Amino acid sequence: MPAAPRGVLAAVAMVVCVPAAAQSVTEQSYFEELPVVLSPSRMPQPLNTTPGAVTVMDREFIRATGYRDLPSLLKLVPGFHVVRERGGASDVTYHGLGNAFPNRMQVMIDGRSVYSMYFLGGVDWHAVPVTIDEIERIEVLRGSNSATYGSNAALGVVNIVTRAGGERPGTEATLAVGNNSLFDAGVSHDLRSGPLGLRFDAQVRYDHGFATLVDSPRSGVASVRADYRLNARDELTVSAAVNDARRGLGFDGDPVNANGLRALRTENASLGVSWRRSIGPGEDVQVGYYHNQEHATERLTAYLPPFFPTVPIDYDRTATRDNLHVQHLFSPTASTRLVWGLELRHDAMRYPRFFYGVHEVRQDVSRVFANLEWKPVKSVVVNAGTMLEHYAGRGTDVAPRLFVNWQVLPGHTVRAGQSVAYRASSIAEERMDMRFYSNGYSGVLLRVSYVGEPSIRRERVQANEIGYLGQFRTWNGVLDVRVFDEKITDFIQDIPIPAPPGVIDPRSYTFVNVDVPVRLRGFEAEYSARPAPGALLRAGYSNLSVSAPFAKEIHEREGPHHSATVTWMQEWSARWRTTLSAIRYSGYEWGSGSLTVPSYTVLDARIAYRFGPQSRPSEIALVALDQGRRHEEYAPSGGVAPSGGRSLNYVPRAVFVTGRLAF
Repeated sequence: MPAAPRGVLAAVAMVVCVPAAAQSVTEQSYFEELPVVLSPSRMPQPLNTTPGAVTVMDREFIRATGYRDLPSLLKLVPGFHVVRERGGASDVTYHGLGNAFPNRMQVMIDGRSVYSMYFLGGVDWHAVPVTIDEIERIEVLRGSNSATYGSNAALGVVNIVTRAGGERPGTEATLAVGNNSLFDAGVSHDLRSGPLGLRFDAQVRYDHGFATLVDSPRSGVASVRADYRLNARDELTVSAAVNDARRGLGFDGDPVNANGLRALRTENASLGVSWRRSIGPGEDVQVGYYHNQEHATERLTAYLPPFFPTVPIDYDRTATRDNLHVQHLFSPTASTRLVWGLELRHDAMRYPRFFYGVHEVRQDVSRVFANLEWKPVKSVVVNAGTMLEHYAGRGTDVAPRLFVNWQVLPGHTVRAGQSVAYRASSIAEERMDMRFYSNGYSGVLLRVSYVGEPSIRRERVQANEIGYLGQFRTWNGVLDVRVFDEKITDFIQDIPIPAPPGVIDPRSYTFVNVDVPVRLRGFEAEYSARPAPGALLRAGYSNLSVSAPFAKEIHEREGPHHSATVTWMQEWSARWRTTLSAIRYSGYEWGSGSLTVPSYTVLDARIAYRFGPQSRPSEIALVALDQGRRHEEYAPSGGVAPSGGRSLNYVPRAVFVTGRLAF
């Protein structure tokens, strides 16, 4: 473990030096306000008993920020790093190790994984089929959780929980207009008819994006969710969503036009069905199935005169996923709770550019998991979990986790734990054969960009963690501190290799497991409080140190060593409320394709006025995002401005007015 930093020592001091008066406060009075979350272990737990640190953003907080997309919300989570190359392309990582397709964090909507096969296991955030308005809360587990969710949960988990149908019957219409041609419009309708609750959401979103790029991201999302209570014990939920998004890609000025200007259209759809039976107090069974489908159209033309005046290139692809899961939650004894289950998944992808000569690639995964919560005494909670995960043709891995939470004093809990997680290699890393021919898929072989490695091994993450969760009567404050030491072995890295004989362009790459481990060390702190009537203060800080001896000049600077956020929400009256957020990143370099991004601070603000009935108010608000000194989040090494210098990739400032009419 790393040496205890000053912030951690201060937190420990607060535990030891709690005023004696606090000892007389009942346990219930301390914990009645702590959120109950489901994501860490698949069972409902208050934050003081979870196996790890959890950040929760509820519906009111999400709406009050004024943010238009999910990556912007995740900037407020300690340890998260959000990089926007352009308006339609956001890269989100936890604990650095950034690249064009971050793939060490699981992202789910109601437990349904949304990471993309053709995104090399990453997430296409612009194409996620969910609207901001339908989100009930976001639960972020900051730490490894393969014991609960398998691969891709190697460093963290983001679970987006949507609102159930029929909770607040009525209709809401929203509209936003602002600079940079910003235009958003949406509608939601919620109804209740006896045992049936039904919710419908639709939204379109558009702006011009980054000024120096052909960008103009636009998206349309529609979703429906039905919750039907069959009887006193059984409930059925059916949900469907679709996202149709378009954006500009590429850069101007390349004489070959290999990464030239082009349009990308993505169509992402999902369908989910789940059944839940309540057997008795604290016991239920759930069975669920979901189907995801992704399709993308992306084409351009390269120029290689005089022999090949035009070279057609397309990156069209289609991916599907079918997933079936079963889980059972019950209490074997008075002091224990156990949730166990299994999951079966089938992935298929058609991507001629990535997998030359192969009509379709497939991948089958099976998982068995169990999480046990044991309270040997009133002040101690033990969380033990494991997952057996089998990839067809690749063997079986076991991902265990053990955490102990000790309530030192009422309202003050210390936790410590260790886990082993895995990040499975993607289909592309295993089987990619990315070729470019003079006539598209025939003619003269011009380049073999990537060649997969079938024998590549999974990345293994061994994580050690010590944490503290404290509640204080002063301002009703809650402090969460996490100290971590994460070691990644068999780290997957792309390296150059000799091109096949006869290829015109000699640049070629493959994937290998690196012999030297990558170490991630640091600490995080998150604090929330209510310092005044109607006020909410949330603050976060992250300190990260990356050790990657094999690629020191790349990975150790990919993420900011320091990041901090502060958000102040103030309800001045029943009508007026304001929100102000400040986000600070120290300098970094986003992967091997980025120049140094200097440290920067972003200010976001929102002022809102509510009118109409208090039970269902309407609202008008003024929002200003990405204010302060102009800054880049991704500084490409290529690209030349008309003046002859480097084209600066400034994030556009946004100022817009939003209206929400409830009826």
